Amino acid sequence: VLFRSVGLAVSLWLYGSAARERDRANHETAIAAAVSRFLGNDLIGRTDPFQSGRAEETLSAAVKQAAPNIDRQFRDAPEVAARLHQTIARALDNRSSYPDARPEYQRAAELFRKAGGELSQDAIVAELQRAAMEARAYTTGTLPEARAIVAAQEKLLARIARPRADVAVWLASARGMIALIGNDAKEAAAQFPSS
Repeated sequence: VLFRSVGLAVSLWLYGSAARERDRANHETAIAAAVSRFLGNDLIGRTDPFQSGRAEETLSAAVKQAAPNIDRQFRDAPEVAARLHQTIARALDNRSSYPDARPEYQRAAELFRKAGGELSQDAIVAELQRAAMEARAYTTGTLPEARAIVAAQEKLLARIARPRADVAVWLASARGMIALIGNDAKEAAAQFPSS
């Protein structure tokens, strides 16, 4: 009887764990689908002269035009809005449009915290991505700002029992970029080990 009870308890726990993982995967799939639709229809579609009516509209201009619509369109889905702001921030960051990327990173982190609380790991990642960008911006005050962002995120991470693996990668990336821009080759090598 004891073995059956233990077996039943383990089975129920495993079933519950599998159900939670399934629900999380379904949730992530729904977010990805919404992000994809917005990017395809509202962003990339704007660069199509047949849809936008303007043949000269660039992707950058389309991003700037579409970004304000995110919060209206996804006001009841902050996690979707956050992912979209983060995607736009990364695209602008990759084009070295740092002043335009900055508020997108900030809005993404704010919305991730709204959806997942103060210790949202997605918010921490968005902040670490912004820290790396601030270091690369290489203008007055951005390197100290990058350091301050990383320090704040490290304090939050210390309160999380088991951070996701990708968070550690983004933390090392931000630290490494700060070290590179700060001419600290030893620290940069420690954050970007070769293997």
